[in-house]
Amino acid sequence: MRQIICITCLCLLLIDAYSTCYVKCETIELVKNGGFEDGLSPWKSFSYSPQLLLNGTTTDFRSYSGNYSLCTPTGSGAGGAGGGAYQYVSLGQASNLRLSFRVYLVGAAGVTTSTNIAVVISFYSGDTSRILAYYVAWSKNIPIYSDFPAPTVNSEKVTNILILGMERDRWNYVERNPEEDFKRAYPSIQFDTIREASVALIAVCFLGTGANINAYWDDVSLTCERVSTPSPTVTPTLPTSQPSATPEPSLPKKTAQAPASPPPTTITQFVTEQWALPIALIGIVAVAALGILVLRRRMGLPRVGETPSAKPPSPIAKHRLLTEHEKQTAELRAAKQKLTRLTDSYAGGEVTREAYTTLKNEYEDKISKLEQSISEVERQIKTELDLLQTEEKKIQKELEVLEAKRIVGEVSDSQYQKSKAELEERLRQILDRKSSLNSSGA
Repeated sequence: MRQIICITCLCLLLIDAYSTCYVKCETIELVKNGGFEDGLSPWKSFSYSPQLLLNGTTTDFRSYSGNYSLCTPTGSGAGGAGGGAYQYVSLGQASNLRLSFRVYLVGAAGVTTSTNIAVVISFYSGDTSRILAYYVAWSKNIPIYSDFPAPTVNSEKVTNILILGMERDRWNYVERNPEEDFKRAYPSIQFDTIREASVALIAVCFLGTGANINAYWDDVSLTCERVSTPSPTVTPTLPTSQPSATPEPSLPKKTAQAPASPPPTTITQFVTEQWALPIALIGIVAVAALGILVLRRRMGLPRVGETPSAKPPSPIAKHRLLTEHEKQTAELRAAKQKLTRLTDSYAGGEVTREAYTTLKNEYEDKISKLEQSISEVERQIKTELDLLQTEEKKIQKELEVLEAKRIVGEVSDSQYQKSKAELEERLRQILDRKSSLNSSGA
């Protein structure tokens, strides 16, 4: 107990030292619902062509994490057919922007003949805008919009960035620093001037030629760092003139003049200003590690490297289609029972002919609609089961090929174990989804 109290006191002292450091950084997530677990909100879906509506939609057919992702489909059309979703974010006093996302490309990746798939970030400042377009699939000569240049060239307001190494039929990970990309693309524009502007994150899947070309997006993230500097203690002085107006928020570029005769910096001040943050962090990590070791010994927790007892698997949640099927089946059963009771009541003379005819027509109409709706749900369940079955066979084949590569020495043991774990996790997710659908009886 004494050891735990001592460790707690040391942690509090170090945290207090850390809180007095001159530089404080906080990582902020700017994109809301980047995993699409809450549907589209606050994303706004759109269709590229008004003649062929192909809005971006959330789907639970494929996801990297969680249960949902955004699907941006394409279609056929010389003028372009596709869609996507976007949202606006506010930068605020931000620095060190970091963009990352997962994208699953179906039917197209890298250089294509007539397909553009990209994440487009527009930076707004007043009435002007500058754009960074990150392409994961692109056509060399077809611009994504009429006022954009072709993906392989740039213009005054649009800079295209081609993401190499993208692969079809698997999840790809992309990470960029939009702030650095912006500064390289537009060196004459100070990035600080748009720190209060809104930023639109747009995911676009554009222009197909009849082939099955889709893109699935997940874990879309745009983060920044907010830096704050505590104000030093100032000895108050009486004003010698009229009070000055409330100052504007300070910019990173300082314009105030230094004091005429600054006091010499002492060794203590130098160490506090330059090394307080690293020393505090190192101390917190060391004390935390010691505290973990002590608590593990006292509480009998497994040591690092030991495998804890396995937890029972979580129950598989019902699929939304199965839930809908059960709901409509129950309504159909209830409607048929009411119709049977109505017929019996009419035969026994308890219900008049007019009332019987009216209610009989209502029940029969409701039964007919429910039967049609149930048939449609069962068709959707069968379609999704067929897709899952195809995906399952594909992963089984990939596992067989991976095993063959290991046997002939084409992949190392570490690569084999990593790839096998990823494939088995994908297979487990597919089997779980099949289990959530198979009890529908479709």
